Amino acid sequence: MIKLDSVFELQDECELEYLVDAFRHLHLGACYKLKPDQRILGMRMAELSQQTEWGFFDGPPDGYFEALGQEGLSVFLSKYKAD
Repeated sequence: MIKLDSVFELQDECELEYLVDAFRHLHLGACYKLKPDQRILGMRMAELSQQTEWGFFDGPPDGYFEALGQEGLSVFLSKYKAD
């Protein structure tokens, strides 16, 4: 998704939104299937939120509550607010 942000000028806004939604859906599915450490996932998502201008992971990410759990969400919010 970071690379999608960098090629924005090559896509119109509708195409970019479609690609971002598709990749977020794939990422969320992978999180549910692979069950990563919730704290690490929260930290990584907070880092991703700072690496793009399009806000792919801004705010508490929709649909990720179960994958993040309370611990991951706490890490996400503390890191997200700190940056």
